[in-house]
Amino acid sequence: MLRKLALVLLSAMLFVLGQPNFLFEDGLFFLSFIALAPVFYAVETSSLRMSFVLGFLFGLLSYAGMCFWLSRYAHGLFFIALFSYSILYGLCFLAMKFLARCYPAFSFPCMALVFCVTEYLKSLGPLGFSYGITGYSLWKFRPMLLAASVAGVWAASASCVFFSALSAQAFVLYGKEKLSKAAVPFAVLVLCASLFVLLGWQVSRPVPESRNVTVILVQNNADSRKYSENGYKQDVAALVSLSEEALSVYPEADFVVWPETAIVPPILYHYEARSDTARFNAVSSVLGLMVRNQACFIIGNQHVDGEGEDCNAALVFDRRKKKIVPPDPELYVKQHLVPFSESLPFYSCFSSLYDRMFPDRSFIWKAGDSMRVFSSRGISFSVPICFEDTFGLLCSRFVKNGAECLFNISNDSWSSSPVCQRQHLAMSVFRAAENGVPVLRSTASGVTCVIDREGRVVEELEGFSEGFLGRKVAVPVNRKLYPYTRYGDWLALAELCALLSLSLTAALKKLLKAVERRRQNKVQ
Repeated sequence: MLRKLALVLLSAMLFVLGQPNFLFEDGLFFLSFIALAPVFYAVETSSLRMSFVLGFLFGLLSYAGMCFWLSRYAHGLFFIALFSYSILYGLCFLAMKFLARCYPAFSFPCMALVFCVTEYLKSLGPLGFSYGITGYSLWKFRPMLLAASVAGVWAASASCVFFSALSAQAFVLYGKEKLSKAAVPFAVLVLCASLFVLLGWQVSRPVPESRNVTVILVQNNADSRKYSENGYKQDVAALVSLSEEALSVYPEADFVVWPETAIVPPILYHYEARSDTARFNAVSSVLGLMVRNQACFIIGNQHVDGEGEDCNAALVFDRRKKKIVPPDPELYVKQHLVPFSESLPFYSCFSSLYDRMFPDRSFIWKAGDSMRVFSSRGISFSVPICFEDTFGLLCSRFVKNGAECLFNISNDSWSSSPVCQRQHLAMSVFRAAENGVPVLRSTASGVTCVIDREGRVVEELEGFSEGFLGRKVAVPVNRKLYPYTRYGDWLALAELCALLSLSLTAALKKLLKAVERRRQNKVQ
């Protein structure tokens, strides 16, 4: 028992160290290839009940070590998340053991398949949470970024998880002096991974036609936990001052980008209502900046829609297309809201419970429903807002709809954690590599950076500091869509179909055996 608990602890530790963490800010990606081997070995030698316990402990330890920064937002939410993922991985390990028993000759690959599907399922729906997906640890490993253009982050995850499983199998075979039998599965895995990498290299090798645009990304180091009229005034003053300084250095700038909810007071509402003098003056100073300059401004704002509901929005002001005053920006409203922070998932089903738990629902936003693609300064672009760039399928739809560049506006300042920011950055890197488009991030406190179409972080600002980043960026135009952009999460779906087929086959075999036993008992 103690030995198995030690194996779980070892796996959780390796899993955390593979991702960006509090000891190594970019993570030790190579550890992810063996991180799960100890728990695969432990499950192989455990009962069904013990497998659930091991999975529960793995979920608890790994997510406590990786997402500790959630506690700085809300302690209750942190413990709910820990319990939820402990249960999830308990069920995952239970399913791993069940399938391993059904297919003893292929027990380790079957367990790897279950784990990969679990990672995919936990990223779906209104409760989807992509932090902790194994493949994101490989954000600086060039071969897997190439493979991402074909199969997304799921190619990286499968490589790590199956390598861990086969490593555990090799250890078992070594103990039985049958190590040579491990050679074939390893060869198949290396061959498949190499094929993905070669296909990715072939897909991304042609250098597409590009158009250069000069972009200014502003980082005002705002603290999103402080809400006050004076705080809003200081934020606006800092943003205007930083932008004016940046435009004096880059007067030819095509775009100036501000972070998510950089301006909290709704611009359109306060300009029209004029009932709050302080907020109207703040909005007027922002509009004045845009009137004085030629650049296209992309601004994160708490927008009030025509029905009076609050939205987390990106406003695009381009004076070459529309006048700045009165404000009439193009608009994108965030679609995938953060559960329990911006939305209450399945509210209609649990309304009475939510009403007791959250009597003040002022933090709830209205979700958008449009995959908006903007066109300005000779390029087409979309603006995934913060949490949205952690979902590969969502960003691929923007690109499939015509976006040639992604401007990500984010605010992770609430976490007070460089670890949280690096983990978020790792996911943004995959969005660039998956779709072959640059990702330009303007964040409140980090990581503000330029990511090129191959997933390389070209330049970044220091976290938790005020500043701006100005750079000429090559935006690919008139190019072919990458396989991942066209077909989305096809590899993860193929894994899900394979798992369902194996599970149904195993269940059918057990059913037929039970029927046969009953028939024989009757004959006797």
